[in-house]
Amino acid sequence: MDINHKVAAKISELRLQKNILQTALADSLNMSQNAYSQLENGTTRITVEKLFAIANYFRIPVTQLLDIPENIMFNTSENSTAINTNNRTLNNHLHDESFSKLYEKIVIDKDKVIYAQEETIKLQNEALNNLKNK
Repeated sequence: MDINHKVAAKISELRLQKNILQTALADSLNMSQNAYSQLENGTTRITVEKLFAIANYFRIPVTQLLDIPENIMFNTSENSTAINTNNRTLNNHLHDESFSKLYEKIVIDKDKVIYAQEETIKLQNEALNNLKNK
């Protein structure tokens, strides 16, 4: 099973545990129930943006959707990629190559997501201040 299907299964498991309908989660992600269903069954690849949005919906870290223990630290240098946990190193070959690519994309895109959220907060604060000044 590739990483996309693993993540999709984890999302499905979380949704079912919390008794949430696909339509409710799809609505929160601004997508149709059919599109969400394809995402959850692994037919459609999950984008980093959707991954963050789903983690935010469930109020969990993205690492939990990726099934990465919180005590794992990633160290990516130009010559090697390793996973360090409790002073032990696991070579990256133990993990699916698509997992590594997905993780790298998450690291790159996280700043974009944070920036967008900060901009939204600024706009909301400006709107609130404008309302207070009226």
